[in-house]
Amino acid sequence: MKQRPEHILYLLLLIIIAGCGPGFPIMTAEQEALVTDVATLKAANKLRTEEFITLQTAIKSTNKRIEDIDFRVRKVKADLNVALDMVRSDMSSLRGEIDETRHGNTLLKEEIAAVGLGIEDLKTALGGISTARKDIEVLKEELVSMKSKLDDLAERVAGMERKTAKPARKAKGGTAASDPEDLYDSAFRAMKAENYDDALPAFKKVIAKFPNHGLADNAQYWIGEIYYARGAWDRAVLEFDE
Repeated sequence: MKQRPEHILYLLLLIIIAGCGPGFPIMTAEQEALVTDVATLKAANKLRTEEFITLQTAIKSTNKRIEDIDFRVRKVKADLNVALDMVRSDMSSLRGEIDETRHGNTLLKEEIAAVGLGIEDLKTALGGISTARKDIEVLKEELVSMKSKLDDLAERVAGMERKTAKPARKAKGGTAASDPEDLYDSAFRAMKAENYDDALPAFKKVIAKFPNHGLADNAQYWIGEIYYARGAWDRAVLEFDE
């Protein structure tokens, strides 16, 4: 087995000390210097070990902060994608509305322009990743504002869809669960009341039973919002991506 340098020094020190016992001459100046060097090397080795442990701790802490920043950036990107999809969906559905909704279209375009400006501000903020903590606080405030605007848009669109939608024909003995608008409205009311246990399966049922209906995309968005409100951020990001 290969001897480490410090082991050799310790062995040499023991030999020198043993040579100072009965019947052996007292250590020479050179031997004393060697003993001092060994003690110095031992102290230096201990100091380097402590510095290495401190450096490892600092690296782990830095990696944790980087992971946290990366998650927040992913959340911001997911919210931006959702905002853009919601805006496109709103514009598409509002083009075919009757004359009474034209004024509402104008207001929606103004809201869309405001969202576009917010997105540009977010891109600029993300460019300064070296100051990520301050940037993320700014982004959170802007996202809260955009979420409020998008909630308002969603309510307006839902109201317009209910006005223009033809009454659903229900089979004899049928329930509201067979009508996508009624099922969606029930889930939306439960979510607004923060009754997530009822709202979440109801939104999922809208998607499962009526995947091609115009409200299915809205239901998918609110599923992501419910997971976000519950603090399940990783799951919320996946739902927003959907």
